[in-house]
Amino acid sequence: MMNLRETGGFKLNDKGMSAGTQGALKQLESWWKGIPDFTFRIYVKEGSAVFKVNGFTKVAAFNGTFPK
Repeated sequence: MMNLRETGGFKLNDKGMSAGTQGALKQLESWWKGIPDFTFRIYVKEGSAVFKVNGFTKVAAFNGTFPK
């Protein structure tokens, strides 16, 4: 909440929401209600996954958008 309110305040202002607690709560509510219907995209940058099988270890890097 603090990060969204303080650091994300400029982006909240760009969306027409207040940069304080009320704007942050409004944004959190929209995410909470929109998650089941995938009403917004999620972007992953510089992700990594570690796979371990029978003593072998492999790290795979990825970027992605969900849903496409």
